Amino acid sequence: MTPDKLFIGNSITIYGRTYKITEFADTSTKENYHSRKEKTLIIVKPDAMAHCGKIMTEIQDYGFQLTRVLMLKFDDDMVRAFFDPRGQKKDF
Repeated sequence: MTPDKLFIGNSITIYGRTYKITEFADTSTKENYHSRKEKTLIIVKPDAMAHCGKIMTEIQDYGFQLTRVLMLKFDDDMVRAFFDPRGQKKDF
């Protein structure tokens, strides 16, 4: 048994008995797990905004959780700050 096999939805066999993991054993484990989840930023280009709902559904269908959804329209200063936080590049 290795830690990568211990996730909700997986079935494991211990001493010939098969168990399906359906929930965390306690709140401490749940809080610890949720604090270590990976986070990903997704940026949808303006020409794909008409398909934003479909894009979000696809992401969820692949098993990802959308925990913070924020819709912004970047101006030039925001683009520079995002892509060049140290201000070292002249042009994009």
